[in-house]
Amino acid sequence: MIEENLATLYTIEKSILRSYRSHPEITDHAVRRVYEAATSYYRAVAAGRPADAPALGGVEKIICDELLATCEVLRTEGVGETELQAPATESEPVSAQTLQRCLNRLVRSVEKGTKRAGVTGYLNLIATHVR
Repeated sequence: MIEENLATLYTIEKSILRSYRSHPEITDHAVRRVYEAATSYYRAVAAGRPADAPALGGVEKIICDELLATCEVLRTEGVGETELQAPATESEPVSAQTLQRCLNRLVRSVEKGTKRAGVTGYLNLIATHVR
């Protein structure tokens, strides 16, 4: 799953990093809640059920709005140009099911990053690998 969706995962993490750079008070806990809320949202979309916007407040809402906007671009246009993809490569739109799987994977990444390096371990890790 990781190899085939690496560009999607990268694009999602890039949106989180934009939020983190704008709001350095963000913690891994907030990112995890946003990923979990977005996972639930795309689970409903994939099942064809009505999907309400996640009920988050404060900085989590800001992060989630940015994330959902990025995910909707992925769903309609596919992955844009990243360091992981050749510029001439075209991509297909990303399905809601794929987004759900990717977001689930990122929840686990946040858990590992936090466990290894504290309350911003995941965020600091992606800051070193995502541009």
